Amino acid sequence: SLTLFARTLNGTENTGKTRFTFADYNSDVLRLVTLPNLLLTWQNSRSQTAVSSTSTAPDQEEELDITPELIEEFKTDLANRSISVDFVSGAWSAEFVDLVFSSGDAARKTLVLASETIYSPASLTAFSETLLALLRRSNTTSTRSRALVAAKKVYFGVGGGVDEFLAVLGNVCGSELDVQQKLDVHSEGVGRVVLEVVPSTAP
Repeated sequence: SLTLFARTLNGTENTGKTRFTFADYNSDVLRLVTLPNLLLTWQNSRSQTAVSSTSTAPDQEEELDITPELIEEFKTDLANRSISVDFVSGAWSAEFVDLVFSSGDAARKTLVLASETIYSPASLTAFSETLLALLRRSNTTSTRSRALVAAKKVYFGVGGGVDEFLAVLGNVCGSELDVQQKLDVHSEGVGRVVLEVVPSTAP
């Protein structure tokens, strides 16, 4: 998400109005981790622009003080670039989906990025239903939305994993969504994959 945010700030991904919605069950994560990382990414983007124009190397040890003035400058700069940022905390649910589309952006192309969201068997149905609703509400004949789900193949000790997720997703969505493995990461530890989930093109 931060990479896409940085590319949008640099103009390499911006095709008009862009909206980022960051979600986590815990609001403290959004407040203490996500927002500061967004501010650092934004500041780094501005520093890179300054370096390009002055050819002076940035001070890597410089700290960023998060002040009300900095937040206002951040918000104003994003508004000028037609970029909006929202934060949603809480569990996967229909209410979550309503909050994501509360600004009436359902007709726009949507990319859902999810990581480490399928480790708990108890939450697989809710996540699958939420994922289906997000893709269903944003997918149109002219804009095909998709999701990328990064996960471990097996979550030892908690019971979740890719196979369990695919089984639940199939029960929830039937043939409405297509799933393809886009990346298979081999390492000495537990294997990881990135799954692409898209609305089915079947009639």
